[in-house]
Amino acid sequence: AGEAIKGRRGLGVDILKIRDASDVETAVRAAIASEQPLEIIGHGSKRGIGQVTTTNAVLDLSALNAVTSYEPNELIITVQAGAPLADVTSLIDSKNQQFAFEPMNTAPLLGIAQLGTIGGMIGAGLAGPRRIKAGGARDHLLGAHAVSGFGDSFKTGGKVVKNVTGYDLCKLLTGSWGTLAVMTEVTLKVMPKAEAERTLVLRGLDAIGFDQHEPQVQQAAEWIRMVQNSDGGWGETCGTYDDPNTRGVGPSTPSQTAWAMLALLAAGDDRSDSIAKGVRWLLTHQCEDGSWDESMGEGARRESIITGTGFPKVFYLAYTMYRQYFPLLALTTYKRAMERVA
Repeated sequence: AGEAIKGRRGLGVDILKIRDASDVETAVRAAIASEQPLEIIGHGSKRGIGQVTTTNAVLDLSALNAVTSYEPNELIITVQAGAPLADVTSLIDSKNQQFAFEPMNTAPLLGIAQLGTIGGMIGAGLAGPRRIKAGGARDHLLGAHAVSGFGDSFKTGGKVVKNVTGYDLCKLLTGSWGTLAVMTEVTLKVMPKAEAERTLVLRGLDAIGFDQHEPQVQQAAEWIRMVQNSDGGWGETCGTYDDPNTRGVGPSTPSQTAWAMLALLAAGDDRSDSIAKGVRWLLTHQCEDGSWDESMGEGARRESIITGTGFPKVFYLAYTMYRQYFPLLALTTYKRAMERVA
């Protein structure tokens, strides 16, 4: 099947470069016969997510990169699984259309240059904030051609929304990370782009008319005051995903101190010692250049403190700007609260 290239990361790894769907069938059947797992990649942009596949054979679908058909008036596009997501996005953007589920770009988070492929997008099943309204990738996959784990080609779905009889395999394949089948071609629904966009942020319970004196609000505020560190800041580690008993326990960080202060201010607490101590902590830990640092230790042992999450218990993301804009937001919110009282 295709061309085998020896050597990746210093190991003897066969990279099987696929030319067409029949190559996929051949490769899968050969893997079955030799009881050899296959790692399926397009650009390999999501290899850093989850555990590394233990195998000496990589199925490279990057050559399956054609746009089979695009019908803007019908709002559908059919592409091969290895088609670069950036190219396909650019194509539909030229017709003022988009994938409404807002494919998630993990490249900056994982420190890589590639945006990935259409097949990887479907296999990972990741979507952006619009998923709440538009649905996820699984809701926009109309049809697919794939090769099963038995080495047999099959087709599921079609080119219209109401085309499923029996099992809806499109939804099953989405988010399966290549464990159920090797997709070779997919048909996706596209949607017109909005003429204009506006992002609104609603912050603070009072902004929605919620009574700050409600018992549940004050109980939450009291818990935040209770877990405040002795130095005046707040902190928590990612260990809380494994042990809930460690909630609110950890070294003080700028971002988490700011979050705690914002919560207290939203609950109407702008005069307590907890708020005053939090303000002092942020001011005394601000760097000379005006920024904040989230790290511990000295020299070679200096490590960043992770305050973002990402995919709990799978991998964690360090959102480097959290430590800058959340302290600024907390301090300005506190300042405005003081001005209103005055």
